[in-house]
Amino acid sequence: MSKVLIVEDDKKTLDITQRFLKAAGFNAVSALGGKRALELLQNENLKPDLVVIDIDMKIITGRDVANECVGRKIPFILISGAVAGEDMIGYISDINYSFSELLHKPIDLYKLNNIIRKRLDLAG
Repeated sequence: MSKVLIVEDDKKTLDITQRFLKAAGFNAVSALGGKRALELLQNENLKPDLVVIDIDMKIITGRDVANECVGRKIPFILISGAVAGEDMIGYISDINYSFSELLHKPIDLYKLNNIIRKRLDLAG
């Protein structure tokens, strides 16, 4: 079972996404905020196969978390509620980490599920 780390600072969104991904057959682990995500990513036992992360979190952002993971081979899917489309490319240009997808909020959970499955097939 593939392990997916979901990072979001909105508890309701985090819970809904985690429940959906668990029902879809993933081992979905949640982190409420960037600080918790960094703690989990430093845990040698976690080793997620993929990270779904909101880039617009307060204090420790998704950008910060992604940039801390440079050199690790974990695919990231970035989510933003701030901008959409081509504007998002400039918005995330300061991220030094390679990511596989950019999604705009509100998230279509079925689309997210399909993207995760596709990315894990490509990564595996």
